[in-house]
Amino acid sequence: MGKPKVHPGQVGRFWPSKKPGRTGPNHPYQLTCYQGRQTKRESLRTTVWKEACLLVARHALDEQSPDGRNPEVVPIVFCLLRYWFKHGRLRAGARQIKINLRRWFGYWGDSVVSEITTVRQEEFRRYIGEGRLSPATVDKNLVSGIAALNLAKADGKLSHFPEVQKIETDEDRRSAPTMGVPITLQYAARLLDAVTDWHLFVFIMILANTLARTTAVFELKRLQFDEEQNTVSLNPPGRRQNKKFRPTLLVTPTLRPWLAAESDPDAFYVSYRGKPIKSIRTVWKSTVKRAGLPKGYTPYSFRHGLSRYLKKRKVDREQRQFLLGHAPHDPYGPTEPSDCEEAIAVIEEFMQELRKLVKVANLDDPYAPALRERTSGFGQRTRVAHSPSTTTHAISAVRE
Repeated sequence: MGKPKVHPGQVGRFWPSKKPGRTGPNHPYQLTCYQGRQTKRESLRTTVWKEACLLVARHALDEQSPDGRNPEVVPIVFCLLRYWFKHGRLRAGARQIKINLRRWFGYWGDSVVSEITTVRQEEFRRYIGEGRLSPATVDKNLVSGIAALNLAKADGKLSHFPEVQKIETDEDRRSAPTMGVPITLQYAARLLDAVTDWHLFVFIMILANTLARTTAVFELKRLQFDEEQNTVSLNPPGRRQNKKFRPTLLVTPTLRPWLAAESDPDAFYVSYRGKPIKSIRTVWKSTVKRAGLPKGYTPYSFRHGLSRYLKKRKVDREQRQFLLGHAPHDPYGPTEPSDCEEAIAVIEEFMQELRKLVKVANLDDPYAPALRERTSGFGQRTRVAHSPSTTTHAISAVRE
């Protein structure tokens, strides 16, 4: 016997189709499957092919029975899609996660979890680019799939799965270049003077005054700023602390008016039309180019540059580690915001020096109209690539 027919957009035993005789553009797609010897249909209430594929994928995921937890039964695509819908598409790095998941699907296709053997993993790493790309880049692609498998296991959809081997060694990590060239006062001033977007300016102000990771800045809301205590919690309510610890810090005098300017407690500081921004890659590159900065300057340049500035000013290691989120969490003697007063004072010193060098940027007035008039905005668009593969549709439907 040959392989059973696979319908366009099929996930599991479901696929989108239209009723015979009702195939016009205004006729809705149907959720279709075989039940016994009959074809069962249920309206998806959409006439758009891509939306129908997404609805079919979600239905197939919800329909998976509790007994189907064996890795010899669970398709890898189920784990990838569950992770995308529940977690991946909501993260600031959704664009890269989408690319990573599509690479997983491109190689594994309809394989089940038990097929992730050592030999197949070696082939998969070569498929990703082992030998051409750095070990860290290959591992980043692997991590997205590992996260999908871990989520399926944590949610009881998968009993266990084979260990996925990463290739980056401790020596590779030690010799890897930093994520951004450490920024200097002179280059920071040139960059701020070149900013023409209001949201990017706010992003840099928060970044430079807290040394936070970019994701923490994207997720920062007004309710995390305690105006009375003059503190800002970089960890939003509901988020569990992990190895990338997000501290609660004292707010510098420079940053305080920028945080106080927002009145809505649920508003994101870095947002467009009330929605959080997930990426500033394009506007950052254009601003760096306009400022005439050499290659290698990224948002992480502020984090790395300010941490070196703190070290140069003899701020003790414990304060620097806590500020950067590298300090281990101690439930019996947690570090308080007031324990890092010296570090916050040195950051404010950096900002005072920066004021002397900027020629256009206004670091003191968040209500200044000049920058708002020049702003170009952070438009977001939804892109869905046309393909008969439901997984490709599902993972491609992401705001960029």
